[in-house]
Amino acid sequence: MDAYYKDKGSWNRSDRLFRALALDGRMERRARRGSGPYVISLTGGGGKTSLIRRLAWEGMEQGLKVFVTTTTHMAVPLRLGVFSGSGQDVKEMLDREHAVVAGQTNGAGKISYMGDGAYGSLCPLADLVLVEADGAKRLPLKVPRGNEPIIPDNTDLILCVSGLSAAGSLAAEKCFRLDAAQRIMEAHGRKDYNGGEGGPWRITLEDMGCLMRYGYLEPLRAQYPRTEVLPVWNQADTRELGLAAAGLLDEMKEDGGIAAGRLLGEESAGLF
Repeated sequence: MDAYYKDKGSWNRSDRLFRALALDGRMERRARRGSGPYVISLTGGGGKTSLIRRLAWEGMEQGLKVFVTTTTHMAVPLRLGVFSGSGQDVKEMLDREHAVVAGQTNGAGKISYMGDGAYGSLCPLADLVLVEADGAKRLPLKVPRGNEPIIPDNTDLILCVSGLSAAGSLAAEKCFRLDAAQRIMEAHGRKDYNGGEGGPWRITLEDMGCLMRYGYLEPLRAQYPRTEVLPVWNQADTRELGLAAAGLLDEMKEDGGIAAGRLLGEESAGLF
């Protein structure tokens, strides 16, 4: 796993998301403000579940109890799942495995949100809560509609994810909520994004930065002014893509943003 992050003005590479996101320091500051777990909500597309697995795996390595859930839908986990809604069942799994994936099964190979009451009662059992707060139909790029994403009120950090595999591809094949993306491009993007003559829209890194800013970063920062909101360029699976993502973050003036890659098939891939 590779994570690219900026520290003291220079780009660095690590094999730890915790280091790239400075999570140890963030969690310590959160603990000084009061009791309760540190909560990260992930939005967008392009590998949210892989990032959640990796964050959970790194947290477990440090002895943290990690609670994974969703406010929308995510695949039924192969391991660590608790679907009863029972706090005792969740506690037993956390005590035994140091991680749990909890939600309601819907009979379609997915789990869904357990409800505010159950979520609120289960969070205090963990040190770290990871929430899949958006759905993208397994596409690498998404622009949300008005009622998306669904962010729990106790969220400390929102990660807005996009997959670099979308770059160079046709938007119609790689972008979820294409109509919303086109509206952003019309208002804020390059004027020739559609080929200049109504032709097919092929996504560039510039386009992805535009969609990230106006689809996620600015709206979420306005809606949650006390919550940190950071971009994550995922699928930076080569050094060249990592450098391109770093350059894009520099252009966006997003010093806290990161790029991540090589998550498929690494140690955390089989966690749940």
